[in-house]
Amino acid sequence: MRASGFKLLCLAVALYMSSIGLCADEKYYRAAVHEICQYNEDSSSDSELINQNMAKYIQAAEISAFEDVDILVYAEKGLFPLRPSNATWFLSYAEDVPSGKERANPCDQEEYSDRPILNTLSCIAKIYNLIIVADLIDKKKCIVSEDCDRTTINYCVSNADECPEDGLNGATYTNWWFDHTPLNYFSVSNQQSYSMENGIAVLSSNVHQPNVGSLGSGIYIPGNGALIYSYNPDGRSKLLISNVPKSNNLTGNEFLNKKFYYIDDNDTFTELYGEEPRYFGRECSVDVLGEEVSSFTDYRCRQTEVDQYTFTKLNDTSGQIDTCSNGFCCSLSYTAESMNEAFYFGVSGYRLKFYETFWFGVQACFLARCEDVDGKPCRNFLLTSDTIFQKVEITGSFETKHIYPHAMDTELRLTNRSEWHFDGVSRMSYESVNQNSLLFLGMYGRVYRRDGLVKQ
Repeated sequence: MRASGFKLLCLAVALYMSSIGLCADEKYYRAAVHEICQYNEDSSSDSELINQNMAKYIQAAEISAFEDVDILVYAEKGLFPLRPSNATWFLSYAEDVPSGKERANPCDQEEYSDRPILNTLSCIAKIYNLIIVADLIDKKKCIVSEDCDRTTINYCVSNADECPEDGLNGATYTNWWFDHTPLNYFSVSNQQSYSMENGIAVLSSNVHQPNVGSLGSGIYIPGNGALIYSYNPDGRSKLLISNVPKSNNLTGNEFLNKKFYYIDDNDTFTELYGEEPRYFGRECSVDVLGEEVSSFTDYRCRQTEVDQYTFTKLNDTSGQIDTCSNGFCCSLSYTAESMNEAFYFGVSGYRLKFYETFWFGVQACFLARCEDVDGKPCRNFLLTSDTIFQKVEITGSFETKHIYPHAMDTELRLTNRSEWHFDGVSRMSYESVNQNSLLFLGMYGRVYRRDGLVKQ
């Protein structure tokens, strides 16, 4: 006798009516990304958590429909907040999601009435005339002896950032991201660099939970970078909307019609005019501040290991630094108005060991505002800077074509695209135009053939 069971997997699905397409305009489509600040009361039942967060989804859809949005992207596990008492509680709410190869309308078809999450999302798409991209927990019947082994843990590392399909000009990036230092592992910088390196538009939504390092969403296009983004630990849900050019050759902010909405728990929403404020502190590392937080908005980040980096401190207001690491070499030249704060140039050609689980092939070099910890250089990456660099140039002897550029100003603002250039191969340059204080500048190369699992 063969035992039967279920396979569980997490996936993002797009739900839409057949009449919908990204063709609202010959040159543009209109997109929205939803950064959800989840309802997560300890006293609430699991089903109540899902229902309350689904209500937040519906409100985002209502605003999107009012703004003539074509596609709305929700965050990874936006319906399923973290519950420390039961990390996998959401698996009980997995539903059998139809394959994209089969035509289905869960909102109208009776056979899907026993799948309330799928049914509701499908109805949101139908009622508000939207393409909905949402993350669901899918389950499939399987024969345990043939299809899966429930006695082991299987790891799957997605290299979605490695090889976009030829002809692809856009991607939805539904994620629950946890910020890690160095700053190339911070959400909005990662999202923008993915768009630029792969030459595609990216619609990225994230969960908003600053006390665990989760925040930051945006809409990005190659060349221009961020059309609109949010990055502030304020404890509020956001909806970001912009027209997205279908061609990378189209530019001009006057055609973007950008909108930034706050969506609050009392069912009210307000539009933000002007620049988003910043409520970041000076530092965020749990290695320095500890795990304890004073509030939901007390922002924390974690640190990837940096022992493999060779760090050189900048001592003068101008200079040249040449550094090699495991055969990978980088050069930095710079001029600054002052050098009263600690900045380091870091270079690594070694693999990154991530949480004692994965090996990531890396070639990276960056300029960063950071301080020593226990005599070790550049262990505390800071979030603020008062130093104005007039010019910076970084070059590297990369052996990979997958190189992700990163540039951030003080308080984790994405550096204006008019101030920096990346040649796509080995060189990144910066020249101050707006007299903003630089925080981080660098190139992060991924050598995917060196990836692997850490042997336990």
